[in-house]
Order: sequence, then structure tokens, then C-alpha cells
Amino acid sequence: MKKDVMVTVSGTQTSIEPDEPIEIVSKGTCYKRDGRIYIKYTEITEEDSLDCMIKIEGNNYVEIVKKGTYGACLVFKNGESCLKPYNTPFGTLMVETVTEDMIILEDEDKIIVKIRYALNINYDHVSMCDVEIKVEG
Repeated sequence: MKKDVMVTVSGTQTSIEPDEPIEIVSKGTCYKRDGRIYIKYTEITEEDSLDCMIKIEGNNYVEIVKKGTYGACLVFKNGESCLKPYNTPFGTLMVETVTEDMIILEDEDKIIVKIRYALNINYDHVSMCDVEIKVEG
């Protein structure tokens, strides 16, 4: 069963530069299948429109997939790292997420996911990141 929701993705990247907050708010759908939660929404940027899907499994796995002209897949699992290719207009980069902490809260009308992770690009540390995903409906 699909449910219409509002999806808010917000966060910061802490690096040499000052924190750069981001926030994306979009309408989407949320449904459960085989014990997993799926959230689908569209992210509009200046360059592209991305079809996004967030998959949540249990209390320790979040996958974010973005498809458009350039796609990405980020995987978060508490205490683990994940290395994936990230396609950009400048070529493919190897992006590693090292999840330090993740909290997943769910009730009848809301899902909140908080993730703190290190971001490495082409095997070099770039920043510490905090992201919060809110799904309300």
C-alpha cells in the first residue's frame, strides 16, 4: 500500500570550509514490502531532476539511490564503510561512506532517520556529514 508523504532531507558537511547546510523538501510516496520501507520522491536541482529512493531495512541499514543524468547510490550501516562509484559531470568518483552513528525512529505517521558519517572521495577524507531524513504523512 502506498501512502502520500512529505520528505525532508537536511544536513551539513563539516570540512575546511564552514558548515554548508542543505535542505530538500519534496512530495513522495512511502510503502512497506517484505519488511523493508521504501520512500520515493523527486529532487529538483538547477542541472537535473533526480528520481530518488530511500530503502530502510531494520534499524541498521539505509540505502539512498538517485537516478538522473548522473546517478548515485549511498549505503549506510552502523559502524561500517561502503565504497561506491558516484557519477558526476566531471567523471566517476569513488565515494566511501563510513557510518559512525545511525538512529531510525518510526511511528504511525512519521519516520525519522539521523545519520552521522565520514565522507571520503577517491580515498581521501573530505568531511564529516550529518543528515536527517523526515518522512511525514
